[in-house]
Amino acid sequence: MSGNSQWRSHWYIVAASSIALVSSPVQAQSNIVPDNTLGKEASVVTPNADNPLIEQITGGAQRGQNLFHSFEEFNVGEGSAVYFSSPNADIANILSRVTGNNASEIFGALGTSGASQPDLFLINPNGIIFGENASLNVGGSFFATTADSIQFDEEGFFSASDPETPPLLTVQPSAFLFNQINPGTITNLSTANAGTDPTATANLFGLRVPDGENFSLFGGDIEINSGGIVALDGGINIAAISSGGVELDSNYNFGIADNSVRGNVSLTNQAGLLSSGNNGGKIAIAAENIDISGNSTVFTGILSNLGSTEAQADNIVLDANNIAVDSSFVFNRINENATGKSGDLLINTNNLSITNGGRIGVLTLGRGDTGDVIVDASELITLDSTDTGSFTGILAQTSESGTGNVGQIEIETQNLNIANNARIATNTFGVGDAGDLSIQAQSLKIVSGAQLSTSSLDRGQGNAGNIAIDANNILLDGGENNIFTAITASIDTEASGEGGKIDIGSNRSIERLTVTNGAQILTNIFGNGDGGEITINASEQVLVSGENTRVKADLVSTANSNGIQGGNLTIDTKQLVVEDGAQVSTTTFGRGDAGNLIVNASEFVELRGEDNNGVLDENGNLVVDENGIPIGRFPGGLFAQVDLNGVGRGGNLTINTPNLSISDGSKVQVATFGKGDAGELNINAEQINIFNTPASSIFSTGIFGSVEIAPRTIDLPEGNGGDINIATSQLNVANGGKVSVTTRGIGNAGTLNITATDSIRISGVDPQLNNGDSLIGADVTENATGRGGDINIVTGDLTISDRADLTVSSLGTGRGGNLTVRANNLTLDNNAAIDAQTLTTDVGNINLSVTDLITLNNNSNITATAGTAQAGGDGGNINIDTLFIVAFPDDVMVSTSEERVVEAKGWRTKPDGTVVLVAENTPSMAIPWLDSYSCNTL
Repeated sequence: MSGNSQWRSHWYIVAASSIALVSSPVQAQSNIVPDNTLGKEASVVTPNADNPLIEQITGGAQRGQNLFHSFEEFNVGEGSAVYFSSPNADIANILSRVTGNNASEIFGALGTSGASQPDLFLINPNGIIFGENASLNVGGSFFATTADSIQFDEEGFFSASDPETPPLLTVQPSAFLFNQINPGTITNLSTANAGTDPTATANLFGLRVPDGENFSLFGGDIEINSGGIVALDGGINIAAISSGGVELDSNYNFGIADNSVRGNVSLTNQAGLLSSGNNGGKIAIAAENIDISGNSTVFTGILSNLGSTEAQADNIVLDANNIAVDSSFVFNRINENATGKSGDLLINTNNLSITNGGRIGVLTLGRGDTGDVIVDASELITLDSTDTGSFTGILAQTSESGTGNVGQIEIETQNLNIANNARIATNTFGVGDAGDLSIQAQSLKIVSGAQLSTSSLDRGQGNAGNIAIDANNILLDGGENNIFTAITASIDTEASGEGGKIDIGSNRSIERLTVTNGAQILTNIFGNGDGGEITINASEQVLVSGENTRVKADLVSTANSNGIQGGNLTIDTKQLVVEDGAQVSTTTFGRGDAGNLIVNASEFVELRGEDNNGVLDENGNLVVDENGIPIGRFPGGLFAQVDLNGVGRGGNLTINTPNLSISDGSKVQVATFGKGDAGELNINAEQINIFNTPASSIFSTGIFGSVEIAPRTIDLPEGNGGDINIATSQLNVANGGKVSVTTRGIGNAGTLNITATDSIRISGVDPQLNNGDSLIGADVTENATGRGGDINIVTGDLTISDRADLTVSSLGTGRGGNLTVRANNLTLDNNAAIDAQTLTTDVGNINLSVTDLITLNNNSNITATAGTAQAGGDGGNINIDTLFIVAFPDDVMVSTSEERVVEAKGWRTKPDGTVVLVAENTPSMAIPWLDSYSCNTL
């Protein structure tokens, strides 16, 4: 894992350089001047007889377990060492204050010695500076503060700004009080050699306390510039307070007092905080602003080759109004060959910014579960890699070498913006499940290569997590370059496990979801396991737009090569718009069945436009296949399909809406390109409008159930086509629109069932347009061997006009289907046709049951023909049951069947030349029988 290598490299390189720095330091005598505030108990500074650069501090005022010192000046020179002496084993705390006006400069070694291993407190309200070669050699924990005083519960205070002889302060310190304006800054520049970790695998640098102890900085501002702080298995506490107080409990956990004014904390230029170990310690930072930048690191967890099954690392807590992580890393992690559980990463802020390769999260590279990442940002979270293009993000992950479940990522904010390759991800590359990802926001923007993901990757053995998003407005935008931008839950090719679910708006319905410019929402199964579901609830609109894209803007739930079951995709909204080549689909590419696609839109579903782009060659020309079809151009719409290599069943596609509009090259399609059967298509809509197949289009506009041949292949698909069931009040098919069931392969076409309680209108368009004739049809195409589908229509009025066609046909060897119409009225006008035809095989029957009137006008016809390729085959029967047929001149009914075309009781001629066929005898019409041939030649 790159984060691990960077951490080791960083700590090793800086430590090595610090060794060079201290090998020949500039030496300076310390400047330590006791004051007179302790009277006879004043501090005593004694140089070492053999080395005057080493000084011992004795004396002081002992109060029970506490030993107090007071100085006017306190500075440790470069190359010098100063030790506070513990006179007896009872001493638990040594507290030293500076009452003068100057900051303390700690440029050498500061430590404790003597009869106990006490905690050391250094108090200077003017400021404290730790130089590049500063180091610690204390027996216990270390506190550096620019507070005015330290409180001891109810016993009193030890004050640097109002120095007095300390009263009977025998208890543990309980608070640090900041009473004066602009307390001093604490600066840490230390890169001194701090030894190695317990396994001697990493060199450490900076200010180090003994393992298991705490290191605390409480000041006005805290600046750690290149400096390091090491508290293995202990705690690191940093709080920046301008006024107010820091409260401390008996375990040295701190809290900020109410009404406190905070300062700033910065870690810059490869600064580092490290509290990992056998049981990683806590790191807590509180400030107004926290800035972690310049390849700085904040790490806790369990170090390599350490830990146990019971080991539990503590948490990292960042608490500030504004937090920025730039080109830096904050991780709670289990290292390689380590055992145990990592702690959580907890962030509480108004604004969180992670930029330019910055990363935060929880990791396991060893054996054990990770903790959780919980981010509460009341205003804004920004993740962006604008400057470097490198991976930036929030991560919870098990590495390839890791064994353990991944924790959750929980994010709550008003606005979450993720851009330019930034990611929020829970992944497993090893053995263990990926965690869930939960986002609550008012606005969520994922743009220009950004991703939200939960996955089992590479050879991972574990389930993908679930993604739950509740945000009023969600935007996924691939940008001008159509970079892959996604919300995804997937199982990789060689991985195993169940796919995760993507749930958008289920707990609190979102208002709008927009997916555009190559962005995607998808659940993928490339390995072994069931696919997850996608569920979208949007109270206003879902817009999926492929405008100017070369990569499809899809919502996809896919069961791939070794998958078992693809997940369902369900959209509940007021308005669904899919445009410009965008697709909403479920697909199976392998043995597993695809999930179902279900759309519920309370106002309308609008599908419009196709992808007008494609793959370009080096000269900028559109690349086409052997059939002249542009490669990389896609129709838009709703799809439930079986891919070329699919053997599982395709999912069902269901649309429930008052209004369905399909135009300009878009489709609603259930299809199989492989061995698996296509699913059913069920549409329930008050009104359906299908129109406008553009002249430049290579795709028909409409509703399709198909057995399709995949591009650039000659293999005939074996799967059967799915049925289409349409229930509507009005169905309008115009200007090149189509509704059809087709087989182009070995499999049989499905059945087309249409019930339109009011009317069906099919109207054609200029024949110069590509795919220009409107139709409702059931076809067997050339070379196909599957059986054609039947068409069953029930409606009030059926009108076919302007070259439009209602047809069942076979151009292959498969038998054509039957056409059955039940209507109140049937009208054919202006070269319209109802036909059943075949080239080489039998064609089905045409059955027309019309309650009132059949009208044929302007070269319209009803025909059933067979053997048009002189290869034989029987034409189907034309069976008409109606009260009246009105046929104008040049309108014909033809059948190559030996049976009669029309069984009529008689006929009469109107003054305008109209021929009326009478279907039953009446007292006013005693007309002799006419044979069918005579009727057809009128």
